[in-house]
Amino acid sequence: MKSKLVIWGQQDDRKVLLALSLRALDNKVDVYVFPEEIATEELFLNLSNNWKNGTEIQFPEGHQFFERELTASGNLLPEGITTGSEDLISRAQTEWQFFVLSARLSASYEAELESIKDKIEQLKEFSQPIWNELKTFWDKVQGQIKEKNIFADHISSLRKATNQAFDDLKEKRKELDRIFNEKSGLVKENFSKSLNEIEEKISKGLSLHPIFEELKDLQNKFKTAALNNADRKSIWDKLDSLFKQVKEKRFGGSDKGSSDSAKERLDNRYNGLMAAIAKMEQSIQFDKNDLEFQTKKMDGQVGQLELQIRQAKTKMIEERIQSKQAKLNDMLSTKAELEQRKLKLERSEAMRTEKEEAKKLVQEKIAAEIKAASESRAENSEDLEKAAKMISEQKNQKKEEKKDESILSSIATNLSETLEDAVDTIAAVSSVIGEKLGDIAESISEKAEDILENITASKEEEEEAKTETEENDDIAADSLTDNTEQEKTES
Repeated sequence: MKSKLVIWGQQDDRKVLLALSLRALDNKVDVYVFPEEIATEELFLNLSNNWKNGTEIQFPEGHQFFERELTASGNLLPEGITTGSEDLISRAQTEWQFFVLSARLSASYEAELESIKDKIEQLKEFSQPIWNELKTFWDKVQGQIKEKNIFADHISSLRKATNQAFDDLKEKRKELDRIFNEKSGLVKENFSKSLNEIEEKISKGLSLHPIFEELKDLQNKFKTAALNNADRKSIWDKLDSLFKQVKEKRFGGSDKGSSDSAKERLDNRYNGLMAAIAKMEQSIQFDKNDLEFQTKKMDGQVGQLELQIRQAKTKMIEERIQSKQAKLNDMLSTKAELEQRKLKLERSEAMRTEKEEAKKLVQEKIAAEIKAASESRAENSEDLEKAAKMISEQKNQKKEEKKDESILSSIATNLSETLEDAVDTIAAVSSVIGEKLGDIAESISEKAEDILENITASKEEEEEAKTETEENDDIAADSLTDNTEQEKTES
C-alpha cells in the first residue's frame, strides 16, 4: 500500500498535476497542486518514480499546498479541484483509513517495547518475569502480523528492536545457564549411578519386582529433577531401556502381530480421532470465549481506535469459529463411520469365532470316526489271517491222508477234496468278509463238473484229465489267494 498518489486534475478549467501524501499519525493528507505551466513531463515522471517511493525531491516554485483531514466520507481534494480519476481517490481514501489505524497500532507497540527495554537496562541479572513479558509482547505482535494488521516497514522496525531486547536478556542469562548446567551435571551423575546399579542387578538375575519398584521411584524423581534438555534425554533413554528389560523378563515379549490386527488399528484411529475432536471442541470454545470477551469490551467505554480494532478482531474470530466448526463436523462424520466399521468388525469377528468352533467340532468328529473305522479294519484283518491259516492247515492234512489211492480215484478224490477245500475256504472267508466270493465258488463248481464227466467217459484221457484237474486245483488256490489278498488290501 502506497501512502502517496500522483494524478492529473483540473482547477478552474485548467489542467493541473496533483500530488497527495498521507501523514498517518496525524490523520492528515498533504495536497500539492502544480499548475499546467510548471507541470512538465519531467516533473510528472520524477513524482511518479521517485517521490512516491520515498525519495525527497525539490518542488518547483509556483505550486499550491493544502492540508486535508482524512475522513471516511469527506472529499480529499480542495474545493474547485476535480479529477477524472475519482475511483483512485476513493480507493486511496479507504486504504489510508486502515493505514492510519495500523500506524497507530504500531506506535502503541513501539511505546510498550520502549518500556520493556527500560526495565532490561535497569536489571543487574537475568529476570525470568521480564523475559516472559517480552515474549508475551512479541507473541502479541506476531498475532497482529499474522492478521496483517501491521505493515512491512513497521514489522521490520518492531522485529529489530525486539530482537535486540532479547539479545540483552540472553547476555544476562548466560551466567544463570552456566550455574544451571553445573547443577544439571551433578543430578545426571547421581541418576546415572543409580541406573547403573539397577542394570547390574538385572544382569545378575536378582528378583525383578524390587528392581521394578526402584525404577518407578527413580522415574518419579526424574519428573521433578532440574536437568537441561541434553541431560534429561540421556537419563530418560537409559531409564526407558531398563524398564523394557525388566518388563520383558517379567512378562515375556509382546505379541507384535496382534498390534497389527485390523481391530487394533481401527481402535487406535478412533482414539486418535476422539482426541482430535476434543481438542477442536476446546479450541472452538476458546474462540467463543474470546468472542464474548471482545464483545463485552466493545460494550464498555473504549476509544475509537480500540473499538475499530476489536470490531475487526471480532469478525476474524467469527470466521475462525466457522472454519473450525466445519472441520469439527467432518470429524464427527468420520467418527460415525468408524463406529459403524467397528460394529461390523466386531460382528465379523464373532461370526468367525463361531465358524472356527464349529469347524473344530467337525474335525474332532471326523477324527473319531476315522479312528473307529481304523480299529474295525484292524479287527477284520486279524480274522482274515486266521481263516487263511486254518484253511492251509486243513488242506495239508487232507493231502497226506490220500497218498495210497489209485490214480483215477485219487484224481477224482483229490479233485473233489480240492473243490471242497475251495468251497470251504470261500465259505470261511465269506463268513468274515461277506459274500464277495460267491461268484468265484460257483465258477469253480461248474468247472469241476466238466472235469468229472471227462474222467468217466474215457480212460485214455486220464493224463489229460489229471492235467486238467491239476490246473483247476491251481485255479481254485489262486482264486482263493487273490481274493484273500484283495480283502486284506481293502481292509
